[in-house]
Amino acid sequence: MHVMREAKDLWPETRHSRWMSEGYEPVLASVIIPTYNRARFLGETMDSVWAQRHRPVELIVVDDGSGDSTPEILRDWGRKCAGDARFEFRSFRQQNYGAPTARNRGLIESRGQYIQFLDSDDLLHPRKLEIQVQAMEADTKCDFVCSQTALFTDVAHYEARPYCGWARERLLPDFINKLLWHTSSGLYRREACVTIGPWSEQLVRWQDWEYNVRFACLDPNVCYVPGTLSLFRQHSFGRIDDLGAKLPGVRGGLCAVKLVERSLGYAGLDQRVVGCEIVRRYYRIAREAMEVDCDELVREALAIAATKDICPLCRAKVDVAKLTYRLLGAGPSGRLLGVVGYYKRLLVDAAGALRGAPGLPAPDRNAPAHLTD
Repeated sequence: MHVMREAKDLWPETRHSRWMSEGYEPVLASVIIPTYNRARFLGETMDSVWAQRHRPVELIVVDDGSGDSTPEILRDWGRKCAGDARFEFRSFRQQNYGAPTARNRGLIESRGQYIQFLDSDDLLHPRKLEIQVQAMEADTKCDFVCSQTALFTDVAHYEARPYCGWARERLLPDFINKLLWHTSSGLYRREACVTIGPWSEQLVRWQDWEYNVRFACLDPNVCYVPGTLSLFRQHSFGRIDDLGAKLPGVRGGLCAVKLVERSLGYAGLDQRVVGCEIVRRYYRIAREAMEVDCDELVREALAIAATKDICPLCRAKVDVAKLTYRLLGAGPSGRLLGVVGYYKRLLVDAAGALRGAPGLPAPDRNAPAHLTD
């Protein structure tokens, strides 16, 4: 990894007094699951880790102060894997500090050469770790290996059309405005996680985006293995994605964008290259702030956006938002811009469907045979 000198200057403060060690057990894959009130999904998620064909594996679950039956599920689940000598299960409990704090605890406790992050409602294909560890072992310069992730609701379906995880020639600036991979899509080499530093514990939203942009700023060697190897569950039980409709989530989003800008500055990336992508994020924050009727955040987000070196189209978008806000106020402006954005997305989706949606490829038929095993 070509690590910039100032990498540690980007490390956020944490509640933990120590950081993960550089030492590791060779070939051991550490799977880190933060969980909070996910009793209905947690067992299935852990089962997908135990079902991995790769060994050795250590599964680390950090309970973020759940108030449901999560502690009992963890206790009972640990018994059924006790007979597998090459599978270690450990769980920890903390106050409700949030998923980033829980992931950092998992990293500190981990001993694996490879690190897999997994949300407590998502699933891994049985051969995910096997395939991706093999890719890492074959290319010792690879810092991170990525595969595709598909959506599901109740039944795991790895033949579904993936929604992220495709190969890209460049991480920046693509990652600034697009989801290149999901939290569970890839596998990190331990050295990479040590260098990236902790997850930002102050963020209640866009935590994985900030973490991975910071990672991309280190100029890592990213490898791709075709095929869908993880699933992202769609449900309505309090996902972080819902925070855009609430004031804490809007504040968290603004904080995340500022942290990303800081990382980009340290990386020395030309602001003219990423200006439009960053402004789209500020515009989104401003629109969400309008919808929750927070004038302070509207003014701050639009003021920052107005200072950027951006294309005429993005400049016009920001100017229209400022004018609409000045004429109508926060609430009505947010609703109006939300409706406009909704119909714009419909037109974009319709245009993509007519031309065959080249940006959304079908499942890779050249993927390894394990996807149809």
